[in-house]
Amino acid sequence: MDSTYSKTIFAFPILAMMLFAGPVHAASSANASISIHDLAHFNPQTFTFPGAGAFQFRPGVTSIGQGGSVTWTNNGYDEHTVTSYTGKMTVNFEGVSVSVPVPDGKFDSGIAITIKSGHSWTLDTTGLSPRDYTYFCEIHPWMQAVLRIATGGRASASVNIDHHQGDTSQFFAGSAGWGFFPRTLNVPRGTQVTVSNDGHIFHTFSTYSSLVPFQEGFKTLMLPISDGVVNQTLAPGQSWTLDTGQLNAGTYNFACLFHPWMLGTVIIR
Repeated sequence: MDSTYSKTIFAFPILAMMLFAGPVHAASSANASISIHDLAHFNPQTFTFPGAGAFQFRPGVTSIGQGGSVTWTNNGYDEHTVTSYTGKMTVNFEGVSVSVPVPDGKFDSGIAITIKSGHSWTLDTTGLSPRDYTYFCEIHPWMQAVLRIATGGRASASVNIDHHQGDTSQFFAGSAGWGFFPRTLNVPRGTQVTVSNDGHIFHTFSTYSSLVPFQEGFKTLMLPISDGVVNQTLAPGQSWTLDTGQLNAGTYNFACLFHPWMLGTVIIR
């Protein structure tokens, strides 16, 4: 066998290895993406958003004769206030300017001692002039309603303060629409994962290894505790790239530390 032929035979498997190695290298530098969603159709003028209606005074307008009494009963699991207001002011809410009511002192159940779950608060309207009074909850300022006092009318009325209980995976109705999409991403090690904040407010992309129980009324919520492996804050419209080549293969749970019901998983092969 001449030397030229033998060199060709020897070079073939090396060439084949180089050709087949190409796709493996290309896969390791593949791209993937995760999108963050939050307050779709957020209205900063009235401070409303999907799910806000789950926390509400019912009925929204209550009529009572002057001198009558109105009783608010908290049928939810959170604490609330019944606080009158006339005007509103603009405040910063997680990087967004929103309009919230300002207490006017006409009546107030109190912020120091709130209306707790299962408790009630009663207002004697004797000292109030016949007209409409707007009121809200200082803890949840999107909860707004009207108390209508007339010169004549019924002597008593009742208002329910309630909200949908939901489950332990979400903190309020509508929050199920918040999150990382896809919630589970399976990629080969080396993939560049672009995380984009497509929402209206700030979020974090933070890995966690444990969940700590937190009691909220009758519900036990599980809060993620950052393990420090990845912890990135993203402003609305901002993107950040996770280089999975810097991590070991395995399963990484992540969450938004600002909104801990937002959970997800990256599986690195």
